[in-house]
Amino acid sequence: MRKQAWNGAPPVDGDEARARLLAAAIESIDRQGVERTTVGTIAETAGVTRATVYNHFADGQDLINEAIIQASGGLLERLFKYLDRFAAPETRLVEAMVYLKNTLPNEPLLSHIFATADRRMVVKSFGPVANRYAAIALARILGVSDSDPDSRDRLGASAELLIRLLFTLVLADGTFAETDARLRDNLRRLIVPVVACAEAV
Repeated sequence: MRKQAWNGAPPVDGDEARARLLAAAIESIDRQGVERTTVGTIAETAGVTRATVYNHFADGQDLINEAIIQASGGLLERLFKYLDRFAAPETRLVEAMVYLKNTLPNEPLLSHIFATADRRMVVKSFGPVANRYAAIALARILGVSDSDPDSRDRLGASAELLIRLLFTLVLADGTFAETDARLRDNLRRLIVPVVACAEAV
């Protein structure tokens, strides 16, 4: 007997279809890891064909990226709430890096990504998501404007460097015997040029 589309309960509109495909992607990543999650596994979980997935998302990576964003949606809100206690831009940036270094590996979905043995897969899976929001987050952390193209370009360049550093800190955690206090000291020495660049916007 042929399996019914959408497991017998079709969505009422495109928004619901996208939401259910995102839920299927999150379930697939949670069950088998991001490196083995494909359009095929997501389609199977949702009870649809691959063509149906492509009707709602440009490609599989786009769907996985959006699933990661949705699954970690509360992370930035928690970060900004934590940063509210700090006033100086340099301190806020250092504390953001330490907070994310300690928090990212414990996020339910993101932990699967950072646990993979293939570090290139981490960058491929999470990098596009991180880069998309990093400049916006950096502007908010530092309290500067990102309203014009030049501002966004400079913030984007700074944010990309910080994302690369953050990935290294997360992936190398435990490799070096470095306390959070020592990490804060090292970040303060590294972070000043980034802050100066962003504040010059």
